Amino acid sequence: MPSTRRHDRQGEWWVDFRYAGRRIRKKSPVQTKTRADSFERIIRKRLLDLETSGISPFRESETIFEVFVERWMRDYVAVRNRHATIRSKRVVLRQHLLPAFGPLPMRAITEERIDQLASALKAQGMSPKTINNIFSVLRTCLGSAVRWNLLASVPPIPMLKVPEHAYKYLSADEVQRLVAATKPGYWRTFIVFLAHTGCRFGEAAAIRWEDLELDGPAPRVRIQRGLSVGIVGPTKNGRMRDIPLTPDAAHALRTMPRSPGFVFALPSGGLPHCTSSVKHLHKVCDRAGMRRVSWHVLRHTFATELSARRVPLRTIQDLLGHSSIAMTCRYAHVADKSLREAVAELPGILANRQEVTASDSP
Repeated sequence: MPSTRRHDRQGEWWVDFRYAGRRIRKKSPVQTKTRADSFERIIRKRLLDLETSGISPFRESETIFEVFVERWMRDYVAVRNRHATIRSKRVVLRQHLLPAFGPLPMRAITEERIDQLASALKAQGMSPKTINNIFSVLRTCLGSAVRWNLLASVPPIPMLKVPEHAYKYLSADEVQRLVAATKPGYWRTFIVFLAHTGCRFGEAAAIRWEDLELDGPAPRVRIQRGLSVGIVGPTKNGRMRDIPLTPDAAHALRTMPRSPGFVFALPSGGLPHCTSSVKHLHKVCDRAGMRRVSWHVLRHTFATELSARRVPLRTIQDLLGHSSIAMTCRYAHVADKSLREAVAELPGILANRQEVTASDSP
């Protein structure tokens, strides 16, 4: 049968068949019989397409995409990327890129084939942003092949237009209600800290007591590591940054019981997980009579408040730890909105002034 379980590989599903006198044996990207059978059909179609195009599917001089990917993940991705990024790229390759391009030689990944994949992904209901993320991995992968002299050039990979995203944030009043609805202790301090520093959840979870300066005239926190999928490592952009602490944030941290290690360690000794701990935030939102939000909304709230107060974008970028100013410019819309609202009030102000002038005139 084309798909079979290999008992020498812990019962994994593999495709195993012969084509043009050659044995084709490959591990299925998804470990079910149905998906293995589907993978076998994809491979056969790709081999047939190559022959139809006049390309020998067994040219020894060609580097096959799936063979190159293994080397790329080992020698490039695993060396340069954070653990969470490695995992996400592996998922993109397994679920989308390898099923589409796996058996192909690198040079057979053309703009036409890429457009066909984009069309198929869109037909599945995938959002333009998600499709762009998939093609970003492909572009980086093929770019490495060019630098390693395995490919002449990267084919054009046009990105889809992504609708402008409306970022959620809380008003100053909502933040106060949120804090007031939280019982004093661990979670209130955590919420105050995120709302008053703009830290990412993983950065806050990975703060150690030695990263804090609470007793001097200018309290601050040094962000130099982050928690990602349970592993403490460098920050997202690999840089350290200092964030001044507001009086409220400094006071909340001073009330926390001190013990060596992480500031926000759980009673069990572990660190909070973003997905599982959001239930605590949702309970507080319910008590405050507010819409439920995610932890990341507190980061957006911090940045939005600074932008509304006309803080320079470069300063906001440094506080948030963004790699590029383009990321920070997302928050400029709040300041622009404030300006539009101020200008919108002018007709009424001028009309009132004209009435006063008319009543004062003899």
